[in-house]
Amino acid sequence: MVFAEWGLAYVIEMPDYPDKPAPGEGKSRVVAIRDTDGDGCIPSYFLIM
Repeated sequence: MVFAEWGLAYVIEMPDYPDKPAPGEGKSRVVAIRDTDGDGCIPSYFLIM
């Protein structure tokens, strides 16, 4: 995984893969994760969509 120089990376979470959920029932989401001090640990994340 590669972080931008400001410590941010985007992750796609797809917990219902490989099943195909009914329309409107999907649980996939995009999350931004941030390594605030450059140690490789993710102390914070926030939901994008």
